[in-house]
Amino acid sequence: MSSSKVEAKVRVEVRDEKGKVVKVIEERTKSFTQSFFTLLVASQFYTPNVPQLSFNDVMGNTFTTGYNANPAAMYAIGVPQQMFCASNCPLLLAYANYVVLSPGIWLGSSQCNVTYTASGPCAPIPISFLSPSQFSYTNTVAQGQGGWQLQYSQTWTNVSNNTINVASVALVLGAVGSTLTCYGSCPPGWAPGLYFLYSMIVDNISPSVTLNPGWYITATYTITFPT
Repeated sequence: MSSSKVEAKVRVEVRDEKGKVVKVIEERTKSFTQSFFTLLVASQFYTPNVPQLSFNDVMGNTFTTGYNANPAAMYAIGVPQQMFCASNCPLLLAYANYVVLSPGIWLGSSQCNVTYTASGPCAPIPISFLSPSQFSYTNTVAQGQGGWQLQYSQTWTNVSNNTINVASVALVLGAVGSTLTCYGSCPPGWAPGLYFLYSMIVDNISPSVTLNPGWYITATYTITFPT
């Protein structure tokens, strides 16, 4: 039965400062996010026929698809032209001072109460504590065992002098609308065509893992579309 469904798995691998594997957790992901499915539905329409659907970006800011005359809504997004930007995305300047500055697999220090409605990993860990390697992703789908696969992976290093707890993980990507309009109070440097960040998948890591100074953690998402 499971072979007929889209399936996503998350693998978390912890290594010490010498590269020795300390812990591996691998399980099916339980939560493509509500925001991802909202964008997926909106992408089936053409402007100006995009339905009025609200979703949150990774910071918890509320966005709205289609045209929205409500001045309380800060943004209105048309059809997302690119929902899966993972590299060299010109981002909204609202993210400039956030704890993580680019798409990738983000880590959080707390578990989320409800993962499918979470904006991102809970209590995102700043890059001053966990330093990221380059985000690795499959540019073109490759036929794997059991179906077509997309794979995303990223390694983070504990560059602090303290132990760090990792309890949640999220696959964070970028999207840009074919029309992008600002309502009300616009963020500094606002310009059409910039990418916003959203979480495609959010999972809790159970049990949570602890990283000593100098240790590494690699999180990998594999999404399979059965054939």
